[in-house]
Amino acid sequence: MINDQKHLVGQLRSLLSENNTNLRLRNGVWKITDRRSGWQEAGKHIFDEHLDRIKDIAVSVLQEPNPKYNMPPENRMFCQEKPKYSTALRKGLAETLAQIGSCSEHLTHVSQGKPHLTSLLAVRGLLENADWVHWASVDDLLPMLAEACPEEFMTQVEAALLKEASPFQELFQQERDAFSGGTLMCGLLWALESLAWSPEHLHRVIAILGKLASIDPGGKWSNRPANSIIEILVPWLPHTCAPAEIRISAVKALLKNVPEVGWKVLLSLLPNGHSTTSCTNKPKWRDFAEGWQEGVTVKERWDQHTAYAEIAVDIALSDFNKLLQILKKISDLPRSTWDVLEHNLRENNINFSIEQKKLIWESLLSVTLRHRKFSDAKWAMPISCVERLESIEKEFEPQSAFLQHQPLFSDGDFDLFDGPGSYEEKSERLFQRRIDAVRSVYEEGGQKLLFEFCEKISDHFNFGRALGASNIPVLDKEIIISGWMQNELNRTNFVLGFIMARFKKRGWPWVDELNMQEWELPIIGKTLARLPFSNETWQRVSKLMGDNQSPYWQNTLGNHWDAGEHLNEGIEKFIKYGCPAKAIDCVAFLKPPLTEIQVNLAVQALETMLATKKSDQRFDAYDAVQVIGFLQESEFINSESLAKIEWGYLRILNSHNNSAPKQLEIKLSEEPMFFCEILRLIYRSSHDTAANQETISEEKKAVATNAWHLLHEWRRVPGTDQNGGINKKGLDAWIVAVEGACSESGHYDVAQICIGHVLRYSPPDPGGLWIHKAVAEILDRMCAANVRQGYECEWFNSRGVHGYTHGNEERKIAEGFRQNALSAEQEGFINLATTMRNLARSYERDAEREEKNDPFGDL
Repeated sequence: MINDQKHLVGQLRSLLSENNTNLRLRNGVWKITDRRSGWQEAGKHIFDEHLDRIKDIAVSVLQEPNPKYNMPPENRMFCQEKPKYSTALRKGLAETLAQIGSCSEHLTHVSQGKPHLTSLLAVRGLLENADWVHWASVDDLLPMLAEACPEEFMTQVEAALLKEASPFQELFQQERDAFSGGTLMCGLLWALESLAWSPEHLHRVIAILGKLASIDPGGKWSNRPANSIIEILVPWLPHTCAPAEIRISAVKALLKNVPEVGWKVLLSLLPNGHSTTSCTNKPKWRDFAEGWQEGVTVKERWDQHTAYAEIAVDIALSDFNKLLQILKKISDLPRSTWDVLEHNLRENNINFSIEQKKLIWESLLSVTLRHRKFSDAKWAMPISCVERLESIEKEFEPQSAFLQHQPLFSDGDFDLFDGPGSYEEKSERLFQRRIDAVRSVYEEGGQKLLFEFCEKISDHFNFGRALGASNIPVLDKEIIISGWMQNELNRTNFVLGFIMARFKKRGWPWVDELNMQEWELPIIGKTLARLPFSNETWQRVSKLMGDNQSPYWQNTLGNHWDAGEHLNEGIEKFIKYGCPAKAIDCVAFLKPPLTEIQVNLAVQALETMLATKKSDQRFDAYDAVQVIGFLQESEFINSESLAKIEWGYLRILNSHNNSAPKQLEIKLSEEPMFFCEILRLIYRSSHDTAANQETISEEKKAVATNAWHLLHEWRRVPGTDQNGGINKKGLDAWIVAVEGACSESGHYDVAQICIGHVLRYSPPDPGGLWIHKAVAEILDRMCAANVRQGYECEWFNSRGVHGYTHGNEERKIAEGFRQNALSAEQEGFINLATTMRNLARSYERDAEREEKNDPFGDL
């Protein structure tokens, strides 16, 4: 009898020495290497009272709610309160329940039916009347609980679904992105997927998943009930051992009980040459998936596709919206269903409304155009099938230009391309077709019908382009003014396309003919902003808008290609009228080296951007980094101005953006008092007591964060000269000055660690030593333990992201450190050599751990 933990550990240790032991001890963690064989061996030692104790303990432990679910989703990752029981214990108990329910044949000394009753009562005790917090707390254990007693598990899920306020509704609402909590439905879906492998349970599982899908509000995660149904039933790789007739009947039942979910699933089960799937969760202890073979025969697959297609067509014939969905997928349907569809369409032609006929025509047209365009593709229908669909299509083609040409102005030019040629040639042909379509609509009903047509389409920009490029006698002035005044996205896009096309066709004379002098300034600004970003436009802006040019400069996109030699003037105007982000974008377009005027403009733009509220404008970080890079190479900016700019944009001047605050790094390396000032911004003085520590404002926190980023990215060793070498006198003087100032201010210890960080980036010594001797002397001092600590830490941190190599990479690094230690020792740098050996030993321990703990193996 085992009385306590010490006795238990002693018994376990004695078993480790036995041959073929099922135990393993690694890094202080005990594990059973093969739970199945272990269960077979332990079964003969288990009696009824043991099962009762296991049930009671499992229910008691697993009922504990996870404290993080008492917090808002976005804060759960920061929860400090830990559950009372460990994850390993919870998983072990859940898996034990699954073993009791699944492998009862090994329990030779228990009463008949006792294992089933134990697992049933445990599952019931855990899930009956459970709220969403409890379901979330056991989410990762649900697959094991499902295997413990499938019938009771499904009963409890069904009972939860029947509640007026189902806990699953709240679980769906808890969904967030991966950093804010993820989804809390994975465990339940995986549990149901594992049960679906059984033909006996398939119908019930599909029904439950269907009900879950009916309350699913949708989200970004692909783990969704409807997707689980599709993955289980996918005809060409079903993830169940149920035969096809059972799978098909399950779909029929789903359509009956949850029609909308069933229809969504049915559409996904129809033939589709581009579908993919991934294996669903398999049971670990139940033999539900035993005998399953991957894939099906061609005949089995085709029989399923035909059955699903016939069901879908039968439903679609009585529901017009579903009919349109089926018509868009008609190329994938078995040809046997075409006869039914074609007969129904032709027979009911006169019963369809004009609008319905148009929708049928558009659906068929989208199919025939795609297969005509890609007739050489393997997935394309034979030309005879395309022609058959076109014959049906012709019967529903609208006779009016108003209806007939609407598809030309749908989103997605690529789908409307036709014929051979380059992209530009196809685009031009499509543009001409659109112009002809606009003319036809105008001829049919005049300007009034044109604007009714505009309300029916989705691509308003290209409609505006086509109208602007045509010779249709519309009132340009009224079109532009009314479009801008309505301030509605579709009308704005239409006016934008119209102005661009009209200008391209008629040029500056057309602009002057508009007589914009009487227009309101915002309308003038928006109109001129759609013309080329050039001096010709700016002259008219100045003439028409005088000193109030903001509506133009705030609306123009600032295409620097158009500005040419006048770009400097455009940058200056952007700055003047409060658009520094656009000014920065234009400066980034310039070719270095910048002139003095351009440098001044760049500085103004960057400084204005810093003074602008973040909510007012957003700038392109890449462009800002590029402009600062220009300034760092320029002779026309003084070091103080450059340092201020680098400080303002410190967050984006980092290795990720392939940049650095070069002037600030020079300032740190050459001005010891500046380094001390930066330290004081980040760290409290050791002289401060708890009583006199002031509350830090948000502004000071922001400054401290900036300072921390500067030190974190600092790579220039003090005493570095213009050629990248180290000046010993300069380095020593810098160190002495820092030691004096920081000792006085109470920052000496942290200063030493930060100095150690930057010394990690020392260049080699001209004499051949891997580190400059002047730096080595600093590190080797007896009193420099903190410097060496920072130096050692930075070596670890500077390694960055790395992969798993069974410890090979770590051994190479360790060997390098040992060679460095030997070289340092030969030069008399004993303390530095000790530090390098410490690094080597650390990496050797890492190598040993990496070799034993394969992250892709059984941990």
